[in-house]
Amino acid sequence: MKISLPPVHWTSDLLGSEPFLKVLKGNKGPLVLISDDQVAPLYAPPLLDLLKSHDLQCALITFLAGESSKTRKTKETIEDALLAKKCGRDTLLIALGGGVVTDIVGFVAATYLRGISYLSVPTTLLGMVDASIGGKTGVNVSHAKNVIGAFYQPLAIFIDLSTLETLPDKELLAGSAEVLKYGLISDRALYDLLEEEVEEWTAREAAFLKKVVQKSIQIKQMVVQKDSLESGLRRILNFGHTIAHAIEALEEYALPHGEAVAIGMVIEALISYRLNHLKEEDFEAIYVLIKKMGFSLTLSHKVTTEKMKKALSLDKKSEKTVPRFVILDGIGKTLSFKGQYCTAIDETLLEEALGFMVAEFGV
Repeated sequence: MKISLPPVHWTSDLLGSEPFLKVLKGNKGPLVLISDDQVAPLYAPPLLDLLKSHDLQCALITFLAGESSKTRKTKETIEDALLAKKCGRDTLLIALGGGVVTDIVGFVAATYLRGISYLSVPTTLLGMVDASIGGKTGVNVSHAKNVIGAFYQPLAIFIDLSTLETLPDKELLAGSAEVLKYGLISDRALYDLLEEEVEEWTAREAAFLKKVVQKSIQIKQMVVQKDSLESGLRRILNFGHTIAHAIEALEEYALPHGEAVAIGMVIEALISYRLNHLKEEDFEAIYVLIKKMGFSLTLSHKVTTEKMKKALSLDKKSEKTVPRFVILDGIGKTLSFKGQYCTAIDETLLEEALGFMVAEFGV
C-alpha cells in the first residue's frame, strides 16, 4: 500500500522557520506543545515566547525523559491533560523531542477523539532518521517493546541539525545504529561512506552529518512509501531489532537503544553469515565498524540464552512463538522469498548465535 508522506522541512533556525510558523498560524484550534523534562527547558520558553509574539497561545505538557516513560500511563496522563484543557478535534499537537516523545505524542494524536493533527519536531538523531519517519507510534509494556500503537502520520516534520550539537554521545549512538542499519539493508554506498569516514561521523562534522542524515531519511521514506503498514518490504527496517527488542526488555530498558541495536546487528549479521548469505569478511568488517563507531557492546547478567529465547517468542514478527529475522544477502541488500522479508531459523542456529552473544558481550 503506497501512501503520501508528510513533508520534511530542513531549517537552521527552527524557532524562526517560516514553514513552521505558517502551519501553526493556519491551525484554527488550540496549540499544545508536548516535550520531556530535558528538552523542554532548552526549547520551550523561546518557542512559547515566539508564538506569543505572533498572537498564538500554546499550552505546554511535559513528562519525565527516557524510555521508562514510554508507557500507557504517560499516554493517559497526557490525554487527561488535554481533556482538562477542553481540547477538541481542531487541536494541533507539537511533539518536540526524541523518539520517545514523537512515539507517544503520535499515539496520543492517533487516538484522542479518534484522531487529531500533530507536528513532529525531532531533536535527536534517532528521532530524525527513524522515529519521526514512517508513522509508527506506540508505547512499551513491561515485557515487550512497541507492541501497542498505531500507524499515524504527522502533518509535517521539522528538522534542525543544530539541536544535535548538545546531544549526549549515547543519544547520538542511538541514531548512529539506525543510520548504519540503512546502509546494511539498502545502500552499500552509504555503508562504504560510513566505513571510510567514520572519524568524521563520530566528530559530528556538520556537512557530513547532514549528508548522511538526509540519505538515511530518503531510504526510510522509500521503504515506507512502498509498504506503509509493514506487510512486506518495510520489515527490512527491523534488521538488528529482533534481537535488540528482546535485549531491551530483559535489561528493563536501562540499556540505550543504540547499544541494543548495535549488538542486534552483530548477531543478525552473524546469522546471515551462518546461513551463507553474508561473506565472512563482510561480517567481520561490520563488527569492526560497529566497534569503531563507539558502541560499548556490553550486556548485564540479566541477559541469558534461555531468557532471550523466551523474549524473542514475544516479538511481534514471531509466528506461533517462532522468531523471524531479517537476513542480509550481502552488504546493502536483504534476503526475500515470495514477498517475505523475515525468515525463521532453526533452533540450533538460534542457540549458537545467542550463545555467541552472551559469551562475547556478557559480563
